[in-house]
Order: sequence, then C-alpha cells, then structure tokens
Amino acid sequence: MKKATLKAFTAAHSWLGLATGMALFIAFYAGALTVFFHELKAWDDYLPGSGVHAQPARADALIEQVLAADPGAARAFHVHLAEPGHHGEQLYWFETQASGNVETHGYELEPDDALRELEPSGTLAGFVYGLHYTAGLPRSW
Repeated sequence: MKKATLKAFTAAHSWLGLATGMALFIAFYAGALTVFFHELKAWDDYLPGSGVHAQPARADALIEQVLAADPGAARAFHVHLAEPGHHGEQLYWFETQASGNVETHGYELEPDDALRELEPSGTLAGFVYGLHYTAGLPRSW
C-alpha cells in the first residue's frame, strides 16, 4: 500500500473514530440519565410549595376521576402527594407514541374537586430522552 493511501486511511480512521466515540458518549451518558426519566420529569415540573399536606382522600378522588376520564392511565401512573414544597396531589402518566416521542398526561383536582389537566411545562427529561436515541441528530436521519 502506498504511503499516501495509508496516510489517508489513517486520517479517515481517526476522524471517524472521534465522531463515533462522541456519538457513543452522548448516547451512553443520556441513556444513563434516561433511566431516571420520570424522576427528571417530576423534578422539572416541580412547583414551589404552598405548604399543604397530603390528603389521601383527595388522592383517591383524583385517581378515580382520572381513570374515569382517561382509562389509558390505568396501565401505569404516578401520584405525587401534597407535602411542604409541593403543590397539591397530582397524577401523571406517560405514553410513548409510535414516533418515539413521550407524551405526558398530568392531572390535579381544583379546590372544588373538578378535574384539571396540567399543561406540560418541563422539557429537560424529554430532551435527554431524545438525545439518547438520536445522539443530537435530527429524527429524520
């Protein structure tokens, strides 16, 4: 093999190795954080507290109303009880779409016990989740 060809292959191998190593680093690092997707989502949605304390009866009413309104939540949901530094009882469940995106459904009870759907506010957990699967490249790739 000619010296110029060998030098070109060595340079290509080096750059390809660096690019692959960076993509694997991003995928593995983000993948490790993806293990805590739901916890990151709850932390990202954290609302500074009103000082209320948990009321199990309200949590039961919340679960019953959510399951009546949205039966898909029965597969797996998380209930965050009220505690100092956390805003009331809230119920979340996550649904993975065919596109790979994760849709968050959140509910809480109004003071008059009416069910209110929460607007998704945080994007940190979704960003890390997407980064793990795409290594920062557009999904169309």
